[in-house]
Amino acid sequence: MAGFGAAYPYFFPVETEPEGARPTYTGKAIQIGRLVKADRNIELASGQLYADNQLAESVNEFVSGSVVLETDDMKDEVAAEVYGATVEDGVVHYNVGDDPPKGGHGYVKKLMRDKKVLYKAYFYPLVKAILGNDSAATKSNSITFGTTTTTFTVFACERGEWEATKASETEAEALAWLKTQGSAKEPEVALGELTVTSAAGTESGDTAITVTPAKGSGNLYKYKVGASATDVTYGQNVQTWQAWDGSADITAATGQVITVVECGVDYKALAAGSATVTAKA
Repeated sequence: MAGFGAAYPYFFPVETEPEGARPTYTGKAIQIGRLVKADRNIELASGQLYADNQLAESVNEFVSGSVVLETDDMKDEVAAEVYGATVEDGVVHYNVGDDPPKGGHGYVKKLMRDKKVLYKAYFYPLVKAILGNDSAATKSNSITFGTTTTTFTVFACERGEWEATKASETEAEALAWLKTQGSAKEPEVALGELTVTSAAGTESGDTAITVTPAKGSGNLYKYKVGASATDVTYGQNVQTWQAWDGSADITAATGQVITVVECGVDYKALAAGSATVTAKA
């Protein structure tokens, strides 16, 4: 994948931060300017455990991040929204007491993948702006254009999410998705689909379960067996369901229905699927 273009930097003011969910937004979609460059950096908290003279465990967790945004300009009314400055009679007042508002932020990146042009939208659910530096230079025998730099500190929102991306075939589709993310209402997220199959297990009364696609790194499997498939919704907490390591046989009777859920470490459902059990006689 190779990137070679970027556009449409937007800021979406936060209205509320519900517990365990993404922020909700005011519905304003504020275009910051015309994008010159966007650099994303993340900070991870790392920990390692060595045992028997070798690395036994390694953890890297998101702490915070930043997006350094370079645009051609920033209008006064945009500065007021992004930095919390005050505009009066055409004058922008920056005060030591200014508290930049929280918001969502995103942009669209143009890239090439397998010799095909795609447009990838990046969205950060919770950010806060830091006023960038400014410089001016006298006229000389060459012209150097000045740009505006804004740094957004990236936070994990209440549900732990700090970034979302989506690749689209057209720029219009990518931009529409980005604006949907920052709409006044939290966008609905569809539950992923798992294909679950059941075959006779090794021991009597056991079934061997296979699931495709494989779960994402760090995710977990949970399951429930019943007379019929168990309904699951995206984000549903499945902590009380039975844990499964993804390979061990499961004890269940032939004819019952097993529902398997892939969830994050917070036990919130990401994808699910069901199958009628075939157990070894």
